[in-house]
Order: sequence, then C-alpha cells, then structure tokens
Amino acid sequence: MGKKQILIIQNTLTGGGAEKILADILRWFDFNKFKVTLLLAYRKGVYFDSLPREVEILSMYPEYRSRNYIRIAGRLKRLWHYDLKRKINQVLGDRKYDVIVSFMEGLPVLLHSFVMNRAKMNISWVHCDMYVYHVTNYYYRNNTQEKNIYEQFNKIVFVSERAKEAFTKLFGIKDNLTVIYNPIKPSEIIEKSKEIGIKKRKFTIINVGRLSPQKNQKLLIDVAYNLVQRGLDFEVWILGVGELEGELKAQVDLLGLQDVVKFMGFQKNPYAYMAVADIFLLTSITEGYPLVIAEALSLGIPLISTNVTGPSELLNNGVGILTSMNVEDISENVAALIEDSSLRESYSEKSRIKSKDFDANKIMNNIFNLIDASTLDN
Repeated sequence: MGKKQILIIQNTLTGGGAEKILADILRWFDFNKFKVTLLLAYRKGVYFDSLPREVEILSMYPEYRSRNYIRIAGRLKRLWHYDLKRKINQVLGDRKYDVIVSFMEGLPVLLHSFVMNRAKMNISWVHCDMYVYHVTNYYYRNNTQEKNIYEQFNKIVFVSERAKEAFTKLFGIKDNLTVIYNPIKPSEIIEKSKEIGIKKRKFTIINVGRLSPQKNQKLLIDVAYNLVQRGLDFEVWILGVGELEGELKAQVDLLGLQDVVKFMGFQKNPYAYMAVADIFLLTSITEGYPLVIAEALSLGIPLISTNVTGPSELLNNGVGILTSMNVEDISENVAALIEDSSLRESYSEKSRIKSKDFDANKIMNNIFNLIDASTLDN
C-alpha cells in the first residue's frame, strides 16, 4: 500500500501561533506513511526553513493582494470567491488526495470548500473562540454560508474544549467534533532557550504574540502605565509583529513609556527571551489553545492571563493567575508577583509541574490516528 496523500491548506507561514504549530507538526510528521503537500494562499512567512524537505509546498499568490483588491473583494464576495476557486483549482491541477486539511479558520476553510471533491476525507482545525471573536465572517457572504461549509467536513478538530463549546454555540453544529491539543516538546524548548544569551536590565514582564486586536497588547500597555503610577520599576518586552505595531508604539509614546515598554520584533528563538523574564503576561481577548502559554509553562515562568478560552484550561487549579480584562485587576496581580519573590517561585514550580502533562508523541499519534481512521471506511 502506498503512502496516504495529504493536502494541508493554510494562509501563510507568518509568525503566528497557528503557523508555528503547523510548522512543528510537519517537523514531527511520519513521512513513511504520509505524503504531505502544503498549499499556502500567500507564499509569505518565517517558517519555511524549519519545514522538512519531504513537504511539497505550493502557493496561490507570491504576495498579499493589494488593499484595493481586498476592499473590493470584501464587497463583491461572489466575484472574489469565483476568483479564488479558479486560482486554487489552477494550482492543484488534476491532483487528488486521501485527506485534505484546512488548518485555520477563515480563508483556509473557504479555499477548502472549493476542493472538497478532491479528497476522500475533509478535516478542518479551529484554533480560537469563534463565538467571542468571529472575524472569519469577513470571508463569507453570510454566517449561513460559513456554517454550511463547516457542516460538510467529516471531522472538525478543536485545540481546546472551550473552543469547541464556543463553535457549537455560534453555529449549532454538534456532530463530528473532536479535541486534539497542540503538541509541544518541553525538552526542545528548554534546549533552545539556552542557545543564545539574553540579558535583562531589571524585573521583566514578557508578552509574545502577533500584534493584533485579538492579542490585545493595548491592554498590556495600559497595565504597564498603571504599574508605573504605582512606583514599580520594571520593563515590558513585547515580541512579535503585526498590523497594530504602529498604533501600539504611538500608545507607548503618548503615555511616556518609551523606557519601560520595549518592542523586540519577531524572534525566531523567543525562548531565550522568555527564559530570563520574570513574568509572562497574556492579555488576549480570545484564544484557542495558546501555544505560547504551554511553552512558557515548559520554561517554568509564572503566568498571568486574561480568563479566556485556552488559558482557562491550561492555568486552572492554581497553575497560573487568571484575571478579568480590567486594568486594575491585572495590575494588582502583576504587582503582587513583582513584590513577592516567594510567590513567584511558587508559580514557577507549578508551571514546571504542569509542563509534564505535555506529550507531543501522544498528540502526534492522535493526529495520525485521526487521518488513518478518516480513510479506513472510504
């Protein structure tokens, strides 16, 4: 029997959490059993070098479409969809697959809908709380069209239980849903954290993630301002790039926090920065299963996060501190950790213990079993 033919559809390989997860999954894929093709909407990103040579990479467009194109496309959905359908079928030619996977919400799912007939089995991944943050509706004519596409999938995979619950609440879909947590290897993360020597000047709070509305670093900067008003001495490191970079830097300038909040850009090895930080602070509006929280736990960092999907599962039972989205609430918790080293050490130890729950090999086997099972009856 030959290898199973797998097509994975993704937006880009830019520096987001889902893209990092996909790159890791592909690094750990069993290429003795599977032939994998990765189709990108746009050939952009930072993870190309980390992909195994066994992965065939196709792309629809070399660059992002112009703003005028996107603006017009947003208004003329039918014409836009026709153009996308024509392009993806042109790129794929006459290829057929055993399994097609759209690895992210939004555009990958829409593209997947145009080629479902090319596979015996169709699977999609959901990484976020779509009920709280339903930005994917931009890609569809209406919510009914999006729901109808999801109903055609043989299996929908969620990265957390709460992400699954939110999806059901939004669409009313209850069948063919499963949860598979994102795989990580704590030992790899710890080793990578030692590859480069990063030094800090003072007590350091770190945040890693795309600079986007969902990640809500605006709230993080407001917390920094609050803590400065309390007379606390610290730095905030923000690692990441994104569409809100200019806006966030303007906010820092307006609040006079240039010496406090440092924008570090995208770092291929964020673990070296995370390992020397004193607190990891996540202020997201919504998450699915935030890879960066699992990575921070692996490095034994005390964690504070807004109480949203994903962190609420990872940091429950006192593993970390879950807060509201209120600036005062978050600031009180951060201040407590800044001022109490024994409290920080307590949470650090809890992080190290929790990280033992992660087992990439087991999770990868769950993924392989899902793909295998999906083709047994076809």
